[in-house]
Amino acid sequence: MSNFTLHELQCFNAVVVHGGYQAAAERLHRSHPSVFAAVAKLERQLGLDLLDRSGYRVGLTEAGRAFHRKVRLLLHEAEELRTYAAQLAMGEEAELRVVLGDLCPLPPVLELLSRFFAPRPQTRLHLQFETVTGPWERLLEDEADLIVHRVPKSDVRMEWIDLGRVALVPSWRPVSCPSPRTPTSHRSGCRPSPSAWSGIRRGTRPSRAISWSRARPGVPCRTTS
Repeated sequence: MSNFTLHELQCFNAVVVHGGYQAAAERLHRSHPSVFAAVAKLERQLGLDLLDRSGYRVGLTEAGRAFHRKVRLLLHEAEELRTYAAQLAMGEEAELRVVLGDLCPLPPVLELLSRFFAPRPQTRLHLQFETVTGPWERLLEDEADLIVHRVPKSDVRMEWIDLGRVALVPSWRPVSCPSPRTPTSHRSGCRPSPSAWSGIRRGTRPSRAISWSRARPGVPCRTTS
């Protein structure tokens, strides 16, 4: 069996999808004889009758129907490969791995990502969420291209752009108060122990800067144990 070409597969698919040689030729901007010859050559190379020509309109044989399912997948992959090559030629990213940190205000950041990806429908977004130092670890282990999180700006391995500030409100509960039976607990009130400060939410000061960061090119980014 000789090797068939992508052009022959495209002609076969067009005949099936558009219901005939003439419609396929117009779709592919080819002549009717060239499309007919390409499909006939494909059948000879495969040793299969792909099209049933006994009726007024061509149809698929049983073998042709099974073969066409594979052809559609292959043509889809070929189109994605062509798009990927075009993106590389233009210097665009084919995919972006973005990690959002736990201090990240989701509505404005998701809106920012939406505006960024709207004119880039072929760029795939892989979005993940991490807490505490998780975004830094993802970035430095080359498991993320960008992070939106607070950034240690003294770390020369990262490039960053400030996006804004997120205000924090400490919340606490009394965990080291005297016994309720002790009169002084009612007069002076309970003061939180250092470990009692927990939780954050958007509100008043203090605040943390939120930055869009990526690994700095040319600087080693593997963390060491």
